[in-house]
Amino acid sequence: MCKPEVEETPGTDEQRATLHAEYRKTLWENQRYNLEQADKTIVTVASGVLAVSVTLLKDVQSSFAWVLVLAWFFFFAAILSVFLSYGYGNKSIDQKLTDAEDYFDKRNARAILRINKHEAKTKAWNAAGGWTFLIGLFLMVVFVGLSFVKGELKTRESGNNRGRNEDRQASITDPKSGSHTAEPGRERTAGAQDSGRTESQPTNPNATASAKGRKQVK
Repeated sequence: MCKPEVEETPGTDEQRATLHAEYRKTLWENQRYNLEQADKTIVTVASGVLAVSVTLLKDVQSSFAWVLVLAWFFFFAAILSVFLSYGYGNKSIDQKLTDAEDYFDKRNARAILRINKHEAKTKAWNAAGGWTFLIGLFLMVVFVGLSFVKGELKTRESGNNRGRNEDRQASITDPKSGSHTAEPGRERTAGAQDSGRTESQPTNPNATASAKGRKQVK
């Protein structure tokens, strides 16, 4: 199988160097754009998850709350890592501007060989932000999964309503005698109805007069 022939890059050495520099600049800009978009996504999603989970935690009862707290820690660490990468990124750019000024304007050939420590820290904090975000997202999934499987993913309002229903059932049924007692509201209603019937019974005047006449005859 014949290998395809590779043609040499056309142009002089200076032209090839110029093309190389432009190509590297394009790749560097694309890489920087991707990192910026990734950082924005991490900050937006992590902040949103933190806000929603903190708001809902007060209404949710689960024995796996420690997993959720651990997820918060990693989300906060992800946001902090992104902001630190921004800071070191700006310092890296400042150093590159200084090196470029020394190399081109002051003709210092050694300036191009300087090691940019801030650039390495920027990449390290970017990687830390990505990994901590993924760990926090994984812990959130674990929290929801464990709570759902154990049947503990319930709100406090539903738990309070169930407690009220149990108390009401216990008040209706007497555990000692096993007899049922009417609720206080129903007792008051029944008493009011009975008194209303007694007061509303009509009185027959003829029957009353005849009764008085019998007493006088006797």
